[in-house]
Amino acid sequence: MMSTPTNAETLMALYTMQQALCYPANAGSVCSVNSIKGCAAGIRRENRSTSFRLYVYGQEHGCLQCGKPLAVDSTGDHLLALHAGGPDGAQNYVPLCGRCNSSKGAREFFSWWGKKGRRVDELPVDVLCAYARLWWRKHEQDGTLDQPAPEALIAAVINLRDGFSLPMQRALRTAREQSSRLAIARHRSEVAA
Repeated sequence: MMSTPTNAETLMALYTMQQALCYPANAGSVCSVNSIKGCAAGIRRENRSTSFRLYVYGQEHGCLQCGKPLAVDSTGDHLLALHAGGPDGAQNYVPLCGRCNSSKGAREFFSWWGKKGRRVDELPVDVLCAYARLWWRKHEQDGTLDQPAPEALIAAVINLRDGFSLPMQRALRTAREQSSRLAIARHRSEVAA
């Protein structure tokens, strides 16, 4: 029987896959030292430029769920709900119209997205990046990176993974394992300092 993947493993898997989608990658480049170091550092960064691209996406394409145009002053929704400890700022923005925002409520984003009959591979990669960064930071602060990941996140990662070739899936698994270890080691050394 396989154990449930941890938050760290699952979020790093999501982050490495979105990186492979963003930048032309092959199995060799995904496992390169620079790629692994980049993922370990990147998942811990702020969402500044990612948030800006999501805002522009909302203005150009409308609501992520229904496509309805968004008002220029739309506040969208929080990718990591405020009640779950998400920040109240641009780094936590996801373009949803008022109706879809109400539909999502305080639910976890991937859980809500899946209940709408949507697949994670339909989302812009910036949503995947912002989600992974926000939740990584939250679990880092709470000391829960080594806890089991929620089912909705695991399902989202499996859905995304299945779109890659088998050699790329193996390379992404290696990159995820090494990047997770490196990012956790960096966090532990900062906490100890």
